[in-house]
Amino acid sequence: VRKSHENRHVVEIYDEFLTDGPCGHLSHKLLHTHYVKRGRYIA
Repeated sequence: VRKSHENRHVVEIYDEFLTDGPCGHLSHKLLHTHYVKRGRYIA
């Protein structure tokens, strides 16, 4: 499946768990990433 909105598993997750849709608060909280600035070297 090349398009996520046509993937039956993705559609099922939104139907059963993320009922507020792809732009809803819960889906944003669980699925979106956030940038965290880090130093040049990892200790």
